[in-house]
Amino acid sequence: MDVDGINDVFVNLAYGYLSGILIYLLTTILTNYIKGIQARKSIQPDINLIVKEFYIILYYFKTKCNSNKEINNLNEDDFKTFKTFSNDKMNFKYWLLENDKITTSSGEYTEIDYFKFIKNETIKIIDNIFMIPFSVFIDDNLILTLRNLKNCQLFRDADGLIVFEIQNFYKHIFEFYIIIKKLKEYSTDFKEICGEITSS
Repeated sequence: MDVDGINDVFVNLAYGYLSGILIYLLTTILTNYIKGIQARKSIQPDINLIVKEFYIILYYFKTKCNSNKEINNLNEDDFKTFKTFSNDKMNFKYWLLENDKITTSSGEYTEIDYFKFIKNETIKIIDNIFMIPFSVFIDDNLILTLRNLKNCQLFRDADGLIVFEIQNFYKHIFEFYIIIKKLKEYSTDFKEICGEITSS
């Protein structure tokens, strides 16, 4: 009788623990998972936009340094010709490959002004992402990537109009390139981009 009584106690405890775990899964884990999905869905257009805009700039850098490599296979040496941002007109025509070469030009901006414009808009987007109520449920690696982008050295290099060479500037571009490649993993609407530098 004593053994049966002890067994009943352990069985009841087990049922209690299982019920508690089930309630925890339903009320906490599942709820947080759903909130995470909602949060990602709400910021997905922003992520796609950031990736698209900065891949245009990466293609510009790649084209300017005359690299024939695929955009996702560049290394630090490919950016060594860059010493600073230029105040010259960007003069870069780019297009989305799957859209039958619909061409857009960024030649109305100088190189530094174009980068600063996209940088400032990106920082606003990132700040807005961090302010949404469900941002704590966004993937930690995505949050870290966005923070690294916001605080990257190339953004700090662009704070003023640069007219002098910056030490290790090409390393700052490469650091930025790695961050954007990482962010691309979270893009759901990436379109291949190509472009060319023009004379006007």
